[in-house]
Amino acid sequence: QSQAPWCGHRRAMECHPECNLLLQPQGTPQQLSGERAAEGLGRLLFWRRAGLLACLTFVACAALTTKGRFGLQQSSSISAGDDPTAMVNLALGAAPRKGSFLVLGDWGFDHQIHGNAAPACQKKIADMMLATMRELGDVKFVINVGDSFYPDGVKNKTDWQWDAKWRRVYAPELRAVPWYSVYGNHDYQHDPCACATDALGCAQVHTNSSDRNFFYMPSYNFFVEHPELDLEVVAMDLNDYMWGWFKQAPEYSKCGWDCSISPCQKGCEYSLRARAEEAEKLLNERMAKST
Repeated sequence: QSQAPWCGHRRAMECHPECNLLLQPQGTPQQLSGERAAEGLGRLLFWRRAGLLACLTFVACAALTTKGRFGLQQSSSISAGDDPTAMVNLALGAAPRKGSFLVLGDWGFDHQIHGNAAPACQKKIADMMLATMRELGDVKFVINVGDSFYPDGVKNKTDWQWDAKWRRVYAPELRAVPWYSVYGNHDYQHDPCACATDALGCAQVHTNSSDRNFFYMPSYNFFVEHPELDLEVVAMDLNDYMWGWFKQAPEYSKCGWDCSISPCQKGCEYSLRARAEEAEKLLNERMAKST
């Protein structure tokens, strides 16, 4: 606990009554032991600290039939050489293939802080993504779960890192589909979004879904429906829980730790809490409307 940082609003004794509430499973007591609280929070945190809902990613995967040995061949005829999985899917009456998507996160690279890793590593992953995209032939979008720009994010739309760390690394073909993105904790550090009260003040927020020069991120939290794929992507900013990996985090440390790097620590902490609450509300709303 001695290594856990103090939240700015805790040090100032100005904590909002709800800024430190844990999301607890229904039916559990208000006061939980440290281990049980960590387990309950773990159900939330498996979505990943950056906030894109990984569980919905898996649901979306289930809604699609994937290619090759993992999916259904388009032909209804089966020969001895056909893939076994395809044969099983066809026998079970699996739905025909609808499309695919790619997912990545924590992909940011910076030569000054990643000196023991060659820049070629990131390019190799990008090349593998491109090869996979071409193999699949029907990739509709990329899900980017954040920490895109190490070590501390971008400052605006003209930041040199957009070119050096994204456009020149990932081929135009890969960027020809939308990149549904959310902020990671590193992305917040020098981004004006940490102190912004309006999402349009954020360097990565971009509302034009047709403009492939940037990620598609219309707000901190958002959803995108793909009726042709029978799926929906729900993007959630849960950076308020970046302390969650530390199961013994004391009460005074349960906030967005990286806000301490921003020029507005307390304001950043309040904003991240509000964005997390908004994310949870959005998820519940979309689940209620889901069929």
